[in-house]
Amino acid sequence: MEAELFGSAPGGGIQDAAGFWLNQINNDGQSIINAARSEQQGVRLTGLTVFRFDTDLQFKERIEAREAALEEGRWRSNRCADSPSTSRLSTRTPTTSRPR
Repeated sequence: MEAELFGSAPGGGIQDAAGFWLNQINNDGQSIINAARSEQQGVRLTGLTVFRFDTDLQFKERIEAREAALEEGRWRSNRCADSPSTSRLSTRTPTTSRPR
């Protein structure tokens, strides 16, 4: 139904006015990723916000990242911040998506 409302984007995500959205579910919980742009057929994302939830769907953290690349079994995000005063070089978000 979301695909009918917003239109499907390459890589199985949803594209709308707010950017490109991905829902990643794994054994550790769920991550919802919003990216301003999807490039290289969905293998590279830029301008990201990642919302992470635990297995009980309780909010864990929000991460802002400049870019992310799809690797085998994960999104590797670079130049990240999980609060205005805390930053880190990279973080990994598990995924079942695979690069082509």
